[in-house]
Amino acid sequence: MLAFYLPLWHRLLNLAKAHRRLHIAVINGFPKLEDAIDGECHEILCKVIIYYEGKKWEVKKGYYPEHKQDTCRLLFNYIQTFYSDIKKVVLKFMHTGYNLVLPSTATMTEQCFTAIKEKAAVLLSTSAYLCGDPDSLGKMSNFAHTVLHEVTLDFFYNNSSPNVFSNFLNSKTTCHPKLCYLANGFVDEKSSKLNSESIQTAYNELTDKMDAVLNHDYHGAKIEKMLKEWARSGFYAQKPKATGSTCQEFTIVLY
Repeated sequence: MLAFYLPLWHRLLNLAKAHRRLHIAVINGFPKLEDAIDGECHEILCKVIIYYEGKKWEVKKGYYPEHKQDTCRLLFNYIQTFYSDIKKVVLKFMHTGYNLVLPSTATMTEQCFTAIKEKAAVLLSTSAYLCGDPDSLGKMSNFAHTVLHEVTLDFFYNNSSPNVFSNFLNSKTTCHPKLCYLANGFVDEKSSKLNSESIQTAYNELTDKMDAVLNHDYHGAKIEKMLKEWARSGFYAQKPKATGSTCQEFTIVLY
């Protein structure tokens, strides 16, 4: 499909995809086709075209209006690449970060599969896979697990347009809940069977938990500070320190 576009438009579309990535992560992770084509996708493309024209980079007059629907559809379909890329990054850090490695006693294929399933089941029965170490006051560090940190840095900042996310150091509408949900889905061995309705329901439930943390006097300020540090370290390519949790129930802890 990209081969159809003029060379300059290849670069323009790459920038548009970076802004689309930001929109999916921060504003709407589950856009509807009928709304997005003439809505966010069109707005992003117009924004990028105006940017190119401001730089005096020639954008063929009339090219976008002529191919608007196809171009907007191409940008909308990028969401599948977005989710696929997140899955790859989560899987990259999941096995070692959650210790989902085979025990030395497992020799048969069935034993290996069962052992990993059992470890994953334990993870999903608690919020340990989302939480970092308790802080200096002994309070829980909700949504602060090393895997979430690593995925955030690798996925959102290890690409050609990390500066697109540099303006979100102080934002409560962060991409973090999306990663928490996606980590949940990809640790769960049934995730490939989930339909879009169950995915959005699970995501909304997890976002509600994140909102409860953000609205808490102590934990809200704490997680805001953490997210700023994550964004800053991602933008300046710093590495996170390893953390984990011994939480024994699936809940956020606000005391």
